[in-house]
Amino acid sequence: MKHKRTLLWGGALLAAAATAAAACMLEPAITPIATPAASQFASQAVARGARVVAQGDCMVCHTAKGGASFAGGLPLGTPLGTIYTTNITPDAASGIGSWPLAAFTRALRRGVSRDGHLLYPAFPYIHYTRMSNQDIEDAHAGHRRGAAQPADLHARLPSATGRLEPAVPAPWLVGRRWRPAAGRRWY
Repeated sequence: MKHKRTLLWGGALLAAAATAAAACMLEPAITPIATPAASQFASQAVARGARVVAQGDCMVCHTAKGGASFAGGLPLGTPLGTIYTTNITPDAASGIGSWPLAAFTRALRRGVSRDGHLLYPAFPYIHYTRMSNQDIEDAHAGHRRGAAQPADLHARLPSATGRLEPAVPAPWLVGRRWRPAAGRRWY
């Protein structure tokens, strides 16, 4: 009887811990916006954003061989199976056209999509956590310069194991003076 009670309490404790861990990984959705035209962004911000996007090498992962730029669909083999990169064009249905700046920032800094789901573990968001707010804002504007490209949506792999270690700024940056031009090499 005592053994059975211990197992029940252990199971209940394990279930509570799993529920708490799952709740910590859930993020609320950010309300989509109407896709803003590229003309709504300052031309200087779009130009700076194009440079930030080029430096971040977004096209390498988000462009399939022979596909439209940033439309996704590139297959990436992982130990958990093949995943396909996502569309980051201004297309509202399958891209990031309806993402407000807050959603774009959250994706880059925390690896969470606009609708609250975790992005593929293959997305190296941990490398973008140190981007300046200005660079993120410019990159958001820079993504508006391209043509919207619809893309097939692929099944998501529900994996959050890579998120067990929190993304925090590198300790060697604390207290240092930020120089944007030199700092970009860190992401």
